[in-house]
Amino acid sequence: MLGPFRPLSRSSSIEADGSAWCPECVMHSQTELAPIDLDEVMARATRWHQSSADLAAALGFVQALAMRQHFGQAAAVLAAGCVPADPTVRWMRAHLLLADGQWAAARAVLVQIEAEYSLSPEQSIAAARIEMADADPIAVLVRLAAIGDAEPDAAALFAEAEAWVSSADAMAARVLALEPGTHPLETTRRSVGMLIAWANGDWEKLFSCFSALHHRGHSRSAMQILDQMDASAATGSADARAEVIALNRVSVLIKAAAYSQAVPVLLARINQTTADHRDLMCSYARFIAPLGESVSGIELKYIQQTSLASLRAAANPVAFAHDLPAPLGLRRLRFGVLTCWHGSPFFFIPVRYRDPARLEVIAFVVNAPESITSAGAEREAGCYDTVVFAHDLNDAALAQAIKDHGIDVLLDLTGQGAGERGSVLEWRPAPIQVIWTTKLSTTGSSVVDWLLADAALIPPDHDAHFTERVWRYPQIITPWQSSHEAVTPAAPPRHAVGRITFGSPASLVKVSDVAIRSWREIVTRVPDARFVYCAPTNAPDEMAYLYDRFRAAGFRSDQVVLLSSWGNSDFKRMLGHVDIALDTFPFGCNRTAAECLEQGVPLVSLWGDRLTGRYTATQLQALGLDELIATDRADYVERAVALAADGERLDRWRSELPERVR
Repeated sequence: MLGPFRPLSRSSSIEADGSAWCPECVMHSQTELAPIDLDEVMARATRWHQSSADLAAALGFVQALAMRQHFGQAAAVLAAGCVPADPTVRWMRAHLLLADGQWAAARAVLVQIEAEYSLSPEQSIAAARIEMADADPIAVLVRLAAIGDAEPDAAALFAEAEAWVSSADAMAARVLALEPGTHPLETTRRSVGMLIAWANGDWEKLFSCFSALHHRGHSRSAMQILDQMDASAATGSADARAEVIALNRVSVLIKAAAYSQAVPVLLARINQTTADHRDLMCSYARFIAPLGESVSGIELKYIQQTSLASLRAAANPVAFAHDLPAPLGLRRLRFGVLTCWHGSPFFFIPVRYRDPARLEVIAFVVNAPESITSAGAEREAGCYDTVVFAHDLNDAALAQAIKDHGIDVLLDLTGQGAGERGSVLEWRPAPIQVIWTTKLSTTGSSVVDWLLADAALIPPDHDAHFTERVWRYPQIITPWQSSHEAVTPAAPPRHAVGRITFGSPASLVKVSDVAIRSWREIVTRVPDARFVYCAPTNAPDEMAYLYDRFRAAGFRSDQVVLLSSWGNSDFKRMLGHVDIALDTFPFGCNRTAAECLEQGVPLVSLWGDRLTGRYTATQLQALGLDELIATDRADYVERAVALAADGERLDRWRSELPERVR
C-alpha cells in the first residue's frame, strides 16, 4: 500500500450509490481481478462521460479503472471536474498518479493540497512518500523531523530517507537487490524516480537499474530507464550503446506483449548489429518479424533466410546422408514429429487423423522430461506409437536420435519462438522434412522440403514467400477441437444493453497498433458502441501498457474496457458480452477464431498478405461466411460498421453458427 487510505465516513462529501465508497480498494487487486459486472462498469463509464454531475458513476469508474491497474486514467477521471475537489479526492488522485509512475504530477497535487489545507501527521507521512517518489529525500527529512518517532510509519520513512541521503549507493544497492515478487508495483515505481536521480546520467548505473526492473517484469518502469539511457548514450561509444538499447527495448516490448512495436526497432538495427549480439538479434527476428505491420511476405522470406544463415554459421551443422528407404509395400511409413507438450486446451495435432495400419508415428518431445504428467500430455501421447523424450539433447544429439530411428518423413510442430527446435532440421535427420502452419512464415531453410497448407491459406501467388514447396490440401488444414469447459452461447447482448459491443478473440501478442486504430474507427462510427478485450495474463504491466496503446489510438475511457482472464472458460464467458468480434492483423486469430465462432459470435476478418494474416479468413471461407472477409483495411472497417446495423443477420448467426462450427 502506498499510504494512509482510510474508508470514507458517511459524513464525507463523497458517496457512491448512497453508501460510503472505500478508496483503499483502489490499490488492492494487484494480482487478481475481482469479479465484475461488465455492463455496469460500462454504464458508469458512459454516464460519467455524458454527465458532469454523476458522482456515483465517476467514482465507480475510478474504482473499476484502478482495479485494472489503469491508475493514470483513474486519476484523470478524478481531475475531470465532476468530482468535488476536496482533500480526500485530491489525496486519492495523488496516490493514483504515484502508482502510475507520475511522480512530479503527484507532487504538484500535493502542492495544491498544502496551499489550502494544513496536513495532519498521517497526511504528512503520505506527502513524504510522494516526495520520496520524486527523488527528494531531503524534503522527506525536513517534513518528518517535526513528527518525531511517535509514528512508526514516519520513523521508518525517515530512516529510509536518511539512508538515501547518507549513502545513496547503499540505498540503491538495497533496492536493486530485492528479489522478484518482493517488490510491490507501487514501491517499484516510487523507486524509479530515486534510481534515476541516483544514476545521474551514469550509463552503468542506469543499466543496473534497467536490468533489475526488467527482471521483475516492470516493463513501463524499465522503459523509462531505457529513455534515460538513450539520453546518456550521446557520450562514450554511442553506436555500441545504441545497439544495447535497441536490443533491450525489443526485449521489454516483447515482455509487454507489444510485439508489433518491437519489430521496427529490431529491423532498424539488425543489419548493423555486431557479432556480440547478432545471434540474439537473429533469433528475435525469426520469431517476431511475422508480426510487423509493414513487413511483406517477400521481406519476411529475406529476413528468415539471412537470420538463419547467421545462426547456421554459428552452429555449423553437418547434414546426414540417407540410404534409399525400404519399399513401403513391406512396412509402415515411419513418420517422426518434433513436438512440444504444453497441456494445450486445444486438440491441435494433425497426426491424430491417420491410418495406423499404414503410418507409424514417433514423437520427439523437446520441452518436457518423462516425469512430467498432465491431462494434455496424456492426450497427446495417445496420438503416437512411440514417444521419445529429448528435451535434454542438443541439436546435434537430437538429430542423431531421429536418424537412428530411421524416420522417413519428419514433421516439425514446435512452432516459432520459445521452444522452437526447427534448427534440428539443419542436420537433415530425415530424408524428407516438412513443416506445418505452426510456423509463422517460411523457415528460410534449404533443407526443409515441404510446407503443408491449403489453397486458401497459401494461394499460389504467395509461393514466392517460401523457400519450401507448398503441398496444398483440398480442404481446410486446421484440425481443431476445444477441451475447454462448455459454455452455453449467450443471447445477443445488444438486446439487453441497447448498444453494440465489439471485441476481439486475438491473443495479446497479436494486438497491433494498426488493428487498434481500425477498431477505434469502427467503434466511433457505430453510435454508443463499446469495445471489450479479455487477455489471459497475470502481468499488470502488460494490461497497463495495452491500455496506454488504446488511449493513444484515440479510444475514450467509456469506449473500451480491458479484462484479465484466469480460467480456461473466461474467454468464452467474455464472448457473451460481444455482438461482433474483430480479427487482428497482420497476424490474425487461429484457434481462438474457431472458439469465437463456436459461441455464435460473427468474426470480421480480411485476406492478409501473408500466412499469419489468413488463418481466420480460411476458417470463415470453410464455413461459407465469405461476407465476413474483407479485402483490405478500409473494407474491414466498412463491413464491421454495416454488420452492426444489421440486427437480423446478427440474430441469425448467433443461433446458427454454433451448429455450423460443430
